[in-house]
Amino acid sequence: MARKFFVGWVCVTVALLGLSCKPASRRSTVSGTIETDEVRVGSRYGGRVHKIFVQEGDMLAGGQILMELDAEELLARRDLAA
Repeated sequence: MARKFFVGWVCVTVALLGLSCKPASRRSTVSGTIETDEVRVGSRYGGRVHKIFVQEGDMLAGGQILMELDAEELLARRDLAA
């Protein structure tokens, strides 16, 4: 008796799943653009930012200078290391 109930339950479940799936011809297709809001940029050297040359939303090219670090702090670190 339990086996008949189990087989019946499986058949009903499969039938309901089959009815709930959309046919391939009715599926929606979308396209779009993925945008990022945050990009982490690192520097080889630490220091304070002196000047920023770009703004949010600007198109960038490879090798483009994004910011300038404060040279005084970097020079002081170099002098201490020497």
